[in-house]
Amino acid sequence: MRTRTLGTMLLVVLGLSGCKERSNAVLILNEQWSVNKAIADCQSRAQEGVPVCTTDPSPEIKQADALFAKAFEIEPGCNGLTLLTLNVSDHQRPLNSRRNWWLFLELKPGLGPEERRFTVTGTDDPDARDKLTGQGKMDFIAKSACDFVQGRTGTP
Repeated sequence: MRTRTLGTMLLVVLGLSGCKERSNAVLILNEQWSVNKAIADCQSRAQEGVPVCTTDPSPEIKQADALFAKAFEIEPGCNGLTLLTLNVSDHQRPLNSRRNWWLFLELKPGLGPEERRFTVTGTDDPDARDKLTGQGKMDFIAKSACDFVQGRTGTP
């Protein structure tokens, strides 16, 4: 009987360890990725016959990140989560853990003022299979990202 109980407990622990940790999770806002993506997008415009960017997109991205941080702070659905802004490292792999989630914000032409395209995923790869994507203003992004990380929407 004790072996059966121990075996059942082991299966439960192993089953839970395969799930993405959602309580006390960390949402990493990857500012460095956003800057690199915006610069690459600006440089590729000439090849697409679209006018190239005339200014550095970095200040606009930093402003958007600050607006997101403010929206994250006041969004009730983000309670219990920690926001970390990654802004200096191209070597973020050590940050991957079961408690970390990644947020990628993109500047996209044609979106309304203060709107961004966003992706939330459990890895540092914005092209990961299990993710949430969308677009909107920072309050919408904060609510959507926190709901996704906490398992209230989607199925990562």
